Amino acid sequence: MSTHRVYKNIKALRELNRFSMADMAESLNISPSSYFQLEKGNSKATIERLEEIAQVLGVSLSHLIGSEESMEEAKRITDLEMELEEKKRIIEILHSSLEVVTKYANDMIMEENKRLKKEGMDDLKVPKLPKIPKI
Repeated sequence: MSTHRVYKNIKALRELNRFSMADMAESLNISPSSYFQLEKGNSKATIERLEEIAQVLGVSLSHLIGSEESMEEAKRITDLEMELEEKKRIIEILHSSLEVVTKYANDMIMEENKRLKKEGMDDLKVPKLPKIPKI
């Protein structure tokens, strides 16, 4: 993994966490200008400093430096998140369809109950379907 890539990862993770450079400098107990130089790759970070940065950003050191294993794990997580979003979308569509079918069925039941009442057969009244709970 190139050194340049490590510093790009630091910046990307910092922005993802919505930390400013000043926030990072404060968390690491260094000056903002020192942090700026570090993130730009103009000064080299020790392994200890990289471990501190990883801790502040809430990731493992291997994730921060972009090891192949952590990249695969990140891709797997992204794939699972996409799959989850797709399943949520399908559930919303099915729920919406079920609401439409239930409303239609209840409208038909109301019409049938009116007919039964008109013909004096109230004792054969059909109960409505329950409302579909919100998801």
